[in-house]
Amino acid sequence: MAGFTLVELMVTLVISSLMLSSLFSLYFTYQKHSANNAARIDAVQELDLILKFVAQDLRNSIYSVANGDAKAGYSENNNFIGSSATTQLDFWSWAPLDALSADGRVKRRYDISAGTLRYDREASAGNMSQILQNVTFFKVFRDDIDVASRSNFTDIPAPLPPLNRNQMVDRGVESFSFDGSYTEYNGNSPYLSPTTANTALIGKIKVFQPNPTTMVPSFTLLIEIAIDDKNQTVSSKDVLGNSVPLGSKRVWRYLQLYPQVVIP
Repeated sequence: MAGFTLVELMVTLVISSLMLSSLFSLYFTYQKHSANNAARIDAVQELDLILKFVAQDLRNSIYSVANGDAKAGYSENNNFIGSSATTQLDFWSWAPLDALSADGRVKRRYDISAGTLRYDREASAGNMSQILQNVTFFKVFRDDIDVASRSNFTDIPAPLPPLNRNQMVDRGVESFSFDGSYTEYNGNSPYLSPTTANTALIGKIKVFQPNPTTMVPSFTLLIEIAIDDKNQTVSSKDVLGNSVPLGSKRVWRYLQLYPQVVIP
């Protein structure tokens, strides 16, 4: 009974080796793509989480009607003007249950250092915590200031209109006015004291706005991050339309909000 010749066996082995090599190559390529995709998904999920965290802090920020300047109690390095990034943002936040609060408010700070977004829950303490890495752009827009500069940003939503007290209440924001006759009123301060006997209001959203015609502006929050993308064959763009080198990609998110704590 005839068997395989040596040449036939060698040809069979070579073909089998090539097939196995192709299969292993496809497997490792799939593994690499899966790992890259998982890393990108994790990075975007972390971006979304931090975006919501910062937005909630800004919602609790205290908007001062009588501040007099365009910032109304917010300190931003560009005064909310132009297309440059926000490198440091300071504002007062309504946090009556915070242990660091003496009168119902705490000063928050966000800044960017070496591509890392940092956060200080009490700015005077100087304890910055890293909350997001690979940040390539961070900006807070006040929607009623320098609207023209928004056109430089890709996919940015249109500015929301300012709202008066009644409109804010219609959106579900609880409204309270303090004129000094309430026991909850803390002396000459417009802030509610967390140590008063009546604690029913503590921890709720407050709007100290005696004048119902006062207009409260909206804010737009932007965070952009860099993610690895080794599979790219053409360069991509960042949020300002600049080219990004191969092997990297930019992902950005916007979120719009109104401050929910307003004082006279």
